[in-house]
Amino acid sequence: MQRAKEKSRLGRWVKGLLGLILLVVLIQTGVLFVQVVLLSTRNPPTTAFIQRYLNQCLLSGEGCPFAQEWKPLSEISTHLQEAVLIGEDDAFFEHEGIDTEAIKESLEANRKKKKIVRGGSTITQQLVKNLYLSPSKNYYRKAREIVISLLMEKLLTKQRILEIYLNVIQFGRGIYGAQAASLHYFNKPANNLTMDEAAYLAAIIPNPELLTDPARAKRAERRKSMLLRRMQSRNHPELREGL
Repeated sequence: MQRAKEKSRLGRWVKGLLGLILLVVLIQTGVLFVQVVLLSTRNPPTTAFIQRYLNQCLLSGEGCPFAQEWKPLSEISTHLQEAVLIGEDDAFFEHEGIDTEAIKESLEANRKKKKIVRGGSTITQQLVKNLYLSPSKNYYRKAREIVISLLMEKLLTKQRILEIYLNVIQFGRGIYGAQAASLHYFNKPANNLTMDEAAYLAAIIPNPELLTDPARAKRAERRKSMLLRRMQSRNHPELREGL
């Protein structure tokens, strides 16, 4: 009898815990759904990555240079849009948030290295990570990234996703968004970028703080040259349609 009572109490405790976990997941999902819906008409005031950078600056006691100026997609050079798509996610207008082939290749690379070395992220996934998550490399964070990316693709247009991405992505220490990057590196607004300038900005996105280091300038130049060659041989008509 005593054992039956204990099992009954344990069963109720487990059910209660599972119910609590489910409630937390539902609340988080609901909050996230609202946040993503709001992105269709409102620009995000900040991102998880920006806050992380500012917090690190404050803790270190160093100065916190920061520049960001929001621009609609129509005021960002199509050269830059093209370069970013080619460099970061050439299938952006074909997929629905995730690139399954890229994920398969990443899983294989990670298996061989026995650690996470590649993420296979689309522009949508990169945006989700910047807005809501962290740069940590683990499969739980990757799973959340994929789920939110699929949700974002259902609720926002491709052009809106690209617009937000180009306004929040990092281009150097404390430099966020295409307009701030264009002013910093070329002293001109983002809508006046040449093909060569656009290729350079797209080239530094994968690791902006390292590639803008003078000691690594050659690496950035090599990537820029590769992007230029590919830009001259293709285009994304969807960019023009969305403007």
